[in-house]
Amino acid sequence: ATDALTSPAKQEAGNKPETGLILDLGIPTLLPEWRKMFAPSTVVTDVTAGITVGCVAVPLSLAIAVASGVPPEVGLVSAAVAGVAGGLMG
Repeated sequence: ATDALTSPAKQEAGNKPETGLILDLGIPTLLPEWRKMFAPSTVVTDVTAGITVGCVAVPLSLAIAVASGVPPEVGLVSAAVAGVAGGLMG
């Protein structure tokens, strides 16, 4: 039986899965792909885009949190989590 939470490399090698929870998000596989997409010539535009998104996302998340009746901190955390999740999922 194959454990769904065990990394594919360990499954292919036929090693016995380690005990405990193993969460493989595939980051080691994605890093070489991300390096290929990085171009030093686009650093300025990438930073500008990041600042622009931050300038829109922070006030928007604060406004939505206040309008929803939750503390503004919840809106900031949700914006940060959404930004990281969106970045990881493409």
